[in-house]
Amino acid sequence: MSTLVDLNTLEDLDDFLLLASREDTHSDTLTELSQELFIAIRAEVAANPATPSDVLLELSTDDSGEVVWQVAANPHTPVEALYLLKQADYQLSTEAEARVSEALQQYRQAYDLDGIPDNYIAKLMWG
Repeated sequence: MSTLVDLNTLEDLDDFLLLASREDTHSDTLTELSQELFIAIRAEVAANPATPSDVLLELSTDDSGEVVWQVAANPHTPVEALYLLKQADYQLSTEAEARVSEALQQYRQAYDLDGIPDNYIAKLMWG
């Protein structure tokens, strides 16, 4: 069961950090926490495997390198976000690199696009 919390009831930063890091925190709460001013809270949300894909995609463009690093390290980050991070010269893990390469290759094979560069495949996949 996921935890849906009224953020107005939290008293200090530690409460926010704990809630942002818990995998049973409700997706709506994680979405709300992803908009917090404190980088540490957004970084915890970015690291949380329960964070919704659309929130991870949004956090992949965060102004904080710490938040973006956590997005890149999250195994549930959508491939689109990983590709965008790779294009922005963020160092991805071997696993994340493999997920990006596999997704591009699957699309390339499905639509018989051999020889088409990755950047064109990505535009076809994600616009």
